Amino acid sequence: MIVQKNLYLPGQDLTNLAQNVDFNRFQDFKGNITVNFGTVPATVTVKVGTILEVNGNLYAIETADYVFSMDNATHNYLTFTDNPAVDFGSAAAIGTYTAAKQGYYQAGNLIRTLPFYIDQANSEVSRLMDEQYNFNRPRMKSFDRVFVTLSGDINLGGGAANATFPFNTEIYDELGNWNIGTYKFTTSETGWYLINIKAYSYIGDIDSHNYILGNILVNGAIESIFVFGNVDSIGGEVHQGYGSGNALLLKYLRVGDTVHFTYNKAGAGTLTITATNATQATILRII
Repeated sequence: MIVQKNLYLPGQDLTNLAQNVDFNRFQDFKGNITVNFGTVPATVTVKVGTILEVNGNLYAIETADYVFSMDNATHNYLTFTDNPAVDFGSAAAIGTYTAAKQGYYQAGNLIRTLPFYIDQANSEVSRLMDEQYNFNRPRMKSFDRVFVTLSGDINLGGGAANATFPFNTEIYDELGNWNIGTYKFTTSETGWYLINIKAYSYIGDIDSHNYILGNILVNGAIESIFVFGNVDSIGGEVHQGYGSGNALLLKYLRVGDTVHFTYNKAGAGTLTITATNATQATILRII
């Protein structure tokens, strides 16, 4: 049963005043849910003791657990509203963040999106983590989700190149999110990801100066730029020293977001991006 808790009536006992604080607005969720993926769409149980806030009103699940079904088998977000009636539901998108209410709301700004992601296709439940909710990502692993390398060196001649890093050799791919044909990572889970790319190159010309700009792109837009081929060959000799670069990007990604990597070369000399040798390797890791 859903019970409204912040009814401020004359003479009301306010000893439970703390319970009338809008907990969700302080980035905290009081309670828990379970999901039965054996039904289509999935059935959700909100446990007794759960406290919810929506539109400035506070509600509690009392007496018995509250059970309902997702509205659609393709929906992934839980919702809650008290207008026109108190009820749970589901949605296909997280909605729009409303600063005044400190939360995400669906169209009309009355239906609040709860901080859970129900992946019906893969039978998984996650706690949302983003700039506003600030919740911990529940499935962060200590090992690599993706670990890929180049199958061979990339030789770059004069002029400039603008191309995608062809990471076509998988060392590890936990969820099958790396595409060795397009060289892109596509997320199947919403949460924070640590992206780490290490790149090496060496020069092969006399009296030349070269460098390469590496780019990390999310959904086709550049998120990070790094230099990894800043090497010289001077004095009439070929100095085949290695230039290296290391880029880290911590990024909140949603299901379906893509990540890929490009390079842009400057300088007229010949430069080689090194796949691997005795001491260096160009690698990509996403955890």
